[in-house]
Amino acid sequence: MVWKGGEWTCMPGMVTACRQSCVVAVDGGGLLVMGGEGCRIKALDTIQVFDSTTQTWHIGPPLPQPCKNMSAAVYGDLVFVMGGWPMDRAVWCANISDLTSAHIEDMHWRRLPDLPYIGSSARVVGGVLFAIGGSDGSKRISAIFALHPVNQKWQHVAEMPFECSYVDTVLLSGGRLLVVDGDTQKVTVLDVEGLVSLFPTVPKKMNPDERLSEEH
Repeated sequence: MVWKGGEWTCMPGMVTACRQSCVVAVDGGGLLVMGGEGCRIKALDTIQVFDSTTQTWHIGPPLPQPCKNMSAAVYGDLVFVMGGWPMDRAVWCANISDLTSAHIEDMHWRRLPDLPYIGSSARVVGGVLFAIGGSDGSKRISAIFALHPVNQKWQHVAEMPFECSYVDTVLLSGGRLLVVDGDTQKVTVLDVEGLVSLFPTVPKKMNPDERLSEEH
C-alpha cells in the first residue's frame, strides 16, 4: 500500500507471493522486492520490479543465490544485498540502471568482502556501505562497520548504545540515521555524516565497470 493524498491506497499485486523478502526504493519511484520465502517455505532468488510509470510489476534477473531475511540498500545505480539465510555474511553488488526494462535478461553481480558478523543491516550514505549491528552467533553486537570504497575492507567506525541485529534504519535530515530495534523497542539516532567524512568521496553515478569488474 502507498500513502497518497492523505489516505492509504492499494498498489497492484506482485507477480510472486513471498514473505521475509527485502524491499528497496530506486530512483524514479520504482521498487525492488528481492528474495524471500515462497509458499513451500523455500528461499527465493526472485527480484520483482515495480515500474512506477506504468504501475506494473515484472520479474527481473535473479539474485546470485536464493535468500530470505537479508538486508539491502541502493546508491545511485548500485544495489547492495547482504546477509540473510543462507547467505550469512555474504555481500553482493550489482548495477540496476537497466532494471526498469522488462526485457533485461541478466544482471552482473560482484561478490564483495564478507560481513564481519551475521544479521547486520545495510545502509549506504554518501557512497559508503555501512553494516549496522549484527551477531556473532551467540550474542548481538553494538558495532557499526563501513566498507572502505577504495581498499574494499570492512572497518570498525562506531559503537551504538545497545546491542542489536536485523534492525530497521531511516536516513534523516542533517546526515542522521535513525536505528530502531523492534525486538527490544530501543531507538537511537546516529550522526553518520561525520562517519562518511572519514572516507573518499564516491560519485552517485558511475561507470559500472569501475565497481563491477568481477562479474558473476
